[in-house]
Amino acid sequence: MGSIGISELLMLALVPVLYVASIVWGYRDATDRGSNGVLVAILIALAAWPLSLVIWWFIRPKGD
Repeated sequence: MGSIGISELLMLALVPVLYVASIVWGYRDATDRGSNGVLVAILIALAAWPLSLVIWWFIRPKGD
């Protein structure tokens, strides 16, 4: 077993940040578009992330 390199460490730090940021973005986007932000945030968090984020991108209501 080798030690963890810089690139692996960056990936380990970046994935949780992207995960939380995508949940926050989904919530804000849904509330801005008049949808239930909590429901969208829960779906993004629990349903096969990042696939659920891509699905929301395509099915979200049209904005102003």
